[in-house]
Amino acid sequence: MTANAISQFAPFNLADAARQACDGAMQTFNTDLKPQLGSLTDGERASLPRVNANLDEFSDKGLAYGRSNPDLLPASVDIDEYQNDTDAVAILTPYLQGLKVLVTMIEDRIDSARAGRYTRASAFYQSAKIGAKMNHPGAVAIRDDMGVAFAKYGPRRKPKTPPTSSGE
Repeated sequence: MTANAISQFAPFNLADAARQACDGAMQTFNTDLKPQLGSLTDGERASLPRVNANLDEFSDKGLAYGRSNPDLLPASVDIDEYQNDTDAVAILTPYLQGLKVLVTMIEDRIDSARAGRYTRASAFYQSAKIGAKMNHPGAVAIRDDMGVAFAKYGPRRKPKTPPTSSGE
């Protein structure tokens, strides 16, 4: 990630009142909306017909025609459930669209902030390693403590020198 991508955001400063409002909005979604939602298993999701927003108009027409021509409505189609599903799509779709945009923006901000933190921590760690070589007080402890993050990767390997050509 380039420095521009890391620093493209203004400093994050969510005032307490704004944070409380966001927490309240999340609580409202959890209290009011979540009970109306559900989760499908992978098998249930796979068994659903593949339908997207492009077929909403088709489904809306089917509901309108079904209401105006009940004699053509199959016995297996409950018009009230059909209406309920139509209402759910109409109400939830704008929420989903708005939340997708918001989630993407939150993920971008978190990714950028994490990259910025890591870049700054790396610079400090490099400085601490130099300080440890120069016997700066406390630098060895800092270097060793921060170096634990990289211990799982094992010791650094020196790059192999490319073979020299034999001049053939």
